[in-house]
Amino acid sequence: MSAMPHHTLPAVQARDLFDACATGGAGPRDGYGAYWDRCRAIASGRAGAPLRRWLEPVRAYGLGLLSGVRLDEPLPATPHERGAGPSLPVADTVIGAVAASLGVLFTIDGKADPRHVHDVYFIPEDAATQLGTGCSRLEWHVEDGCHPTRPDWVILLCLRGGPDVVTSVARCADMRFSRQERELLEGTPVRLRLDDSFQGAGDQEFGVPTLSTTRQGLEIIYDPAYTVRDAMTDRIVSLVSREAAEVRHDVVLRAGDVLVFNNRRAIHARTGFDPSQGSGDRWVKRALVLADPARARWRSPGVVHA
Repeated sequence: MSAMPHHTLPAVQARDLFDACATGGAGPRDGYGAYWDRCRAIASGRAGAPLRRWLEPVRAYGLGLLSGVRLDEPLPATPHERGAGPSLPVADTVIGAVAASLGVLFTIDGKADPRHVHDVYFIPEDAATQLGTGCSRLEWHVEDGCHPTRPDWVILLCLRGGPDVVTSVARCADMRFSRQERELLEGTPVRLRLDDSFQGAGDQEFGVPTLSTTRQGLEIIYDPAYTVRDAMTDRIVSLVSREAAEVRHDVVLRAGDVLVFNNRRAIHARTGFDPSQGSGDRWVKRALVLADPARARWRSPGVVHA
């Protein structure tokens, strides 16, 4: 297994990106249009050039890490209530500029929290859930696997790290299934329930194979926490978990890190943590990207139909 692309921004480039993002302008809460226009302008300009160069190998590999991004100063205390994440002009624009370099930043109509940029931090009532705002282990999964227009790319920007929290990503191209296992994974529809990030979670089911071969390569849809389980699906879950454990890339995100991965050709997970310790203040920005917006049915700019 080869090493994932990892680049650290030189101080001068980090300062240029910070200055461009800190300059007055619309944030995601001021309206998608003006905010997105600003992100695209930064992504295509001089300050965004290091992002474009870093993302060239990331696109090919399907996974990459950028370190050394400067953040809002001073960074406020990590909130722990739903919807309490403050507007952060630099961080919100940095993650938007990365998204604009990959495709179109979007959200899905019907999401319980339909923001374009998500704040991921510990919320006590979510402790035991399979949500980023919980503290239990997040099992291997793809983002929004139950939705036909699931993201092509997931972007995580770390504002405050957790020293004992490991994010893992496993590319399906690295997984070594036997011919019989491939036939099972590609030929057996698995029933997925609507996950807890959607309104009416659990009320709908979708039948999809775990693996599929496309012109772009092998794709995966996998979310055991929301899978209707039986002996066959238990076998499928066991196979994918076995291979993911063998080929995973492990990352402990630190402040100023940006992790990007292809959500169609990789699965990801996160270790659990004790919120009473330092990792309880972990805070990550998350954004979801469509590489080909022509595939989507748009409800409004930046919002896909449920």
